[in-house]
Amino acid sequence: MNSKKRIAIVVLVCAALVGVFTLWHNMTRTKVPENAIAVIEGTNTSYIDINELKLNPVSGQVVNGKGEAKDVSGDGILVRDVLENTGVAQCKSVFVVADDEYAAELNVEEVTSEDKAYLLIKDNEARLYVFGDGNSKRNVSNVIKIELKK
Repeated sequence: MNSKKRIAIVVLVCAALVGVFTLWHNMTRTKVPENAIAVIEGTNTSYIDINELKLNPVSGQVVNGKGEAKDVSGDGILVRDVLENTGVAQCKSVFVVADDEYAAELNVEEVTSEDKAYLLIKDNEARLYVFGDGNSKRNVSNVIKIELKK
């Protein structure tokens, strides 16, 4: 077998593997109703319609990995207020998860704070902003799920 055929076979096998892993990844992603956020506490899942949230003007500053500050403003709600009936005070941490499964962990002190963790809502999408962080890696776009960890 010549080297061109081997290369072609390797490329085809790699392409097939990428296709299989992509399909698997898409099948295992969390599905939630449109315009909703799933709140998961143990085995219980409830859904919050983001159009029914009582939003307030929010503004703050986020800092990227280079130390550059950016002002953020919009209509939003404290993560604490979204979780007000879930027993958030009894959990150790909260994971806020995007539609692509990117997640950020917040400890209970951050969630219960008066001015730290917000969901800003724009165009029927929620985005987590954690004000006061030295790096904006915990800002999560397209939030679809919030998990409480005991």
